[in-house]
Amino acid sequence: MSKNNYIIILILLFLSSCNIGGENIECEKKYSLFLKAYNGMNNKMAIIHINEAIKCDSINQNYRFEKMKFLLRLGRYREVNEELKSLSVLNNDYSLYPLSALIDIKLGDEAKGREKMNNLYDKLKKENFNKENFNIFYYYIASDFFVNGKESTINKIKQKDSIYVEIHERNVLEYMLELLNTDRDRIDILNEMFGIN
Repeated sequence: MSKNNYIIILILLFLSSCNIGGENIECEKKYSLFLKAYNGMNNKMAIIHINEAIKCDSINQNYRFEKMKFLLRLGRYREVNEELKSLSVLNNDYSLYPLSALIDIKLGDEAKGREKMNNLYDKLKKENFNKENFNIFYYYIASDFFVNGKESTINKIKQKDSIYVEIHERNVLEYMLELLNTDRDRIDILNEMFGIN
């Protein structure tokens, strides 16, 4: 499986851990126009259409996540940070913490990013991971790697072999192990895990 496929799986897991807002036909039309512009590489129209979709249905978190992914692709990190702030008001979700921390670091505020990762690690290290909450295990792994380094994280991944319930979960963790077994920088590895250029 290619690196891009693993990143797509991580993003899908990221999105699946979030509560998606209501559906509205008019808003979905605006969202479809965004997707068409996005896929056609028409960045100016894509941002207009996703903003219209968000304005139409401000509680639909899927629209905000799509905008965030789009802004990440463009390297517009300050705007991603603003979207993260909007999302955190709507959804206090573990999936937002590592991305928010990495964006802070990307914007030059390493202390703030480190604090967020440490806080996430402190919250998640108390979890008893199982089939029902396995999706947050990925965020624990990311925060553990940030706080404790490669060896600790590799051992934790290997210890959780008994709770892998889906092939895609095993594939994502194997991809994470591949990244961890390189000589790359910690932040570079985490950025790749979360689709940050």
